[in-house]
Amino acid sequence: EHLMGNGTKTLTLFVGEPIAFTIRARDPNPEDVISIRVVSDPGLPVGVELSSTQCVEHGTQSDNGALTGMQVDSVCAEALRTFRWTPQAGEDGQTYRTCFVA
Repeated sequence: EHLMGNGTKTLTLFVGEPIAFTIRARDPNPEDVISIRVVSDPGLPVGVELSSTQCVEHGTQSDNGALTGMQVDSVCAEALRTFRWTPQAGEDGQTYRTCFVA
């Protein structure tokens, strides 16, 4: 498991050795809906498997932005995607950049 936090992380990978990690995003406002997208430039390396966005259910929550303390359904205020990739022969020595936004 690779914990990257916010910002930039450099990983060193080896041909034939798989890597997998989860991209997770959460909005403090339970009524908001999160989606995690890949920025098209630079995109993803060839052969990457990226799961669709999966919502993490949190049920009914207090609305952080409401002065009344209303209860709202938290449908998808937290989401995750899984990245899986195994560099192949011919990709050694290459540098790949990938950017995710939520």
